[in-house]
Amino acid sequence: MGLVLLLVAILITGAAVWYTIVIHRSGSLASESLESTTVPSAQMFVSSTCGVDPTAAQLDVTTTIHSLAAEYPFLGLTPIDRRISLFQPASFQQFSYEGVSIDLPWPGAVTIQSRKGVGTQIRFPNGKFVMLVNPYPDLSLRQDFVNSAKTSDEQAEFYCLFGQGDLKSNEEFFNLVINASPQTLISGTSSPKDVLAQSLLLPIKLTLFYDSSTQAIYRFPSPTFHVFEFTDWPAKEQSYIFLFDAQDRGRLITTSATQNEIDFIVSSIREL
Repeated sequence: MGLVLLLVAILITGAAVWYTIVIHRSGSLASESLESTTVPSAQMFVSSTCGVDPTAAQLDVTTTIHSLAAEYPFLGLTPIDRRISLFQPASFQQFSYEGVSIDLPWPGAVTIQSRKGVGTQIRFPNGKFVMLVNPYPDLSLRQDFVNSAKTSDEQAEFYCLFGQGDLKSNEEFFNLVINASPQTLISGTSSPKDVLAQSLLLPIKLTLFYDSSTQAIYRFPSPTFHVFEFTDWPAKEQSYIFLFDAQDRGRLITTSATQNEIDFIVSSIREL
């Protein structure tokens, strides 16, 4: 029964964190969505696989998830794998800020604004910009989730639900979260185990979006990073790019660059 209290704790304590992050990232996202998420019945949790009884009553989530998905359609987005292009601009300028060197494919004198605890923005005369966010805003995302399982039984249930690999790596956990989909919760073929796992991941996924205009999520490797791109194109000319290096450290940049320009920029980044 420990996972019942654990889930309640995640949803209650997560509400305040979720509200703070989402309002900071996009004022258009309202806090009541997480608070309306249905908490599973205690009947769901017994000593069968992962603590979930496959014959137990279904979660009463259909109405809630339909409403959530309708209000925030980007929650249904999952990663699209793509190959990075070999685009080369006619010229570029190199900069070194926030612990990295970066090549930017636009000409002209730049305006640079740096703020401690926020990062550095580099803006060009043509309106193009790159923002190097520092510190990485989701540094403790995985660890906070793992630490919410307090007892050995709860930890075993977590590993059973998600797999140890997905919980031990920041990149793998990020990938796990963004693959969560409301469709799993409303599908008649989903197992109770999958329903429970998705109900834990979807509130976390909502916190990762900076903009409700997100149109697609792309996943691809660069020479130095594993890349996850949340793009607003063509609704808005802006993308949010999460980078994970070989040491499993995360970085975030946001930019108005086109896709080819993003590929060039991401390929150029080197840690100092």
